[in-house]
Amino acid sequence: MLKHFAIVPVVLCLSIALALLPSSDFQQMFFSSEPVETPWLITLAMAFAFFLVVWFILSCGYVFSIFSRTLAYHKNIRLIYAVASKKIK
Repeated sequence: MLKHFAIVPVVLCLSIALALLPSSDFQQMFFSSEPVETPWLITLAMAFAFFLVVWFILSCGYVFSIFSRTLAYHKNIRLIYAVASKKIK
């Protein structure tokens, strides 16, 4: 169960670092067409992009897992009703 929350502390630290940025750096990082220049902003931008991709991959994995479990559950229900209907007749 805890494996689902393993990434949360790292992303929380990244979020706090982004929230504590000076407004000029924040504007340059997200809303400016100019590239960021300082190593700290480059590192934050790369970490943000990395965790955005990780979030997308994890989300796709969870959707696939839910879909496969739903199919397995549906198959199991069909087997249970097939066995039950044979016993009744």
